[in-house]
Amino acid sequence: MAYNIVDIIDRVMCICEKRLKVYLDIKRNQIENTTMKLVTNVFINQEKNKIKYYEKFKSEIVIRELREIDFHIYDKISSLMTQFNYRINCTDISSVDKIVHCSLEMDKDILALFIDIRGRLVVKKEDSESLEYEILTNIIEKQEKYIKDLEKMIRIK
Repeated sequence: MAYNIVDIIDRVMCICEKRLKVYLDIKRNQIENTTMKLVTNVFINQEKNKIKYYEKFKSEIVIRELREIDFHIYDKISSLMTQFNYRINCTDISSVDKIVHCSLEMDKDILALFIDIRGRLVVKKEDSESLEYEILTNIIEKQEKYIKDLEKMIRIK
């Protein structure tokens, strides 16, 4: 089976779904803290919006001519994403500060993962001009915006 950027986007969506589950678990454990529920809902909605964005993005690129990703490169990327998915967790979340900081750290880790993936796809100079590189750059820029917005929220508080 040949792999392409759509397969990587599918794996990115798995990361979003895992984060969504983490936030839903946090919300479920906040029985009486309405502020925490509100903040958690913001993160839940953000993850739902990311999933919708990636689904829409996927439907737009699936009709284009996509290059196959070398099996060994995809295998390594897939392994990295699987390992990353197992590490997604926010434990001992008892305050708004803790959930915001946990989310920020996860976003930074995800950004590093995306940059790593993009780098692994560049084998020769022309790879940095490919559609796949452009797509990952778009995903990275969106992730950087999430981080900046979260950091602004922390500074305002």
